[in-house]
Amino acid sequence: MNISFFFRQKFSQKEQECVQLNIQEDQINQQLQSQTQEYDNAERTMQDKTKQIEQLEAVLKAMEEQLHRIETDLKKSNQDLENEKRLFQRLTSELKTAERNERKAATELRNQEQKLVREEQNLQRCREKEQAASRRRQETEHEVEMMETDLEIATAALLIADLALTALIALTIVNPLAGMFCIAIKQAAVTAAQHAVGKAEQKLGEKKALLVKRVSDHETAQANRKKSEEILNVNRINLDTRKSDLTNRKQDVVTEKDKLSQQKTVVENVTQQSKGLRNERGKIQ
Repeated sequence: MNISFFFRQKFSQKEQECVQLNIQEDQINQQLQSQTQEYDNAERTMQDKTKQIEQLEAVLKAMEEQLHRIETDLKKSNQDLENEKRLFQRLTSELKTAERNERKAATELRNQEQKLVREEQNLQRCREKEQAASRRRQETEHEVEMMETDLEIATAALLIADLALTALIALTIVNPLAGMFCIAIKQAAVTAAQHAVGKAEQKLGEKKALLVKRVSDHETAQANRKKSEEILNVNRINLDTRKSDLTNRKQDVVTEKDKLSQQKTVVENVTQQSKGLRNERGKIQ
C-alpha cells in the first residue's frame, strides 16, 4: 500500500513537472514568437529607416545640386550686376557729357545769334555809309560839272575880253587918245577875266581832287558793304549749323536719358534677381 502511494505520488509529481514544462514551453514559444515579431518589426523598421535615409540622401543630393546651381547663378548674377552697374555709371557719364554738349551748343547758338545781330547792324551801317558816300560823290560830281561850266564861261569871257583888247589896240592906230583909254579899261577886264579863270581852275582842281577821294570813299564803302554781306551770309549759315547742332545735342540728351532709364531698370531687375537667389540660398542652407 505504501508502494502504491509512493508511485502515485511520483506520478503526480511527474504530471506536475510535465504541466510545468508545458507551461515553460508555452512561455518560451511565446517569448520566441514575441522576439520573432520584434525582429520582424526591427527588420521592417530598418528597411523603413534605410529607405528614409536613401530618400534623405536623394533630397540632400538634390538640395546640393540646387545649392550649386544657385551659387553658380548667384555668382553669374553678381557679375552681371557689376557689369550692369559699370554700364550704368558709363551711361551716367555719357548723359552728363551730352548735357554739357547741349549747354555748350546752346551757348554757341546764343553767341552766334548775337554775332548775327552785330553783323546785321554792321551791314546796316555799311549800307548807310555807302549811301552817304554815294550821295557825297554825286554831289561832288555835280559840283565838278558846275565848276567846269563856270570855267568854260570864264574862259569864254577871257577870250572875249582878249579879242576886245586886240581890237582896241588896232583902234589906237586911228585914234590914239581914245584907244589908250579904252585899252586901259579892256586890259583891266582881261586881267579880271584871267583872275576868274585862274580861280575857277584852282577850285575845279581842288574839287576834282575831292571827287577822286569821294570816288575812293564810295568804292571802299561798296567793298565794305559787300564784305559785310558775305560775312553776314556766312554767319547765317553758321547760325543754321548751330541750330541744327543744338537740335542734335538735345536729341542726344533724350537718347542718353532713355538709355540710362532702361539701364536703371536692368540694374534693379538684376539686383532683385540676386536678392532672390540669396534668399533662396539662405532657405536651403
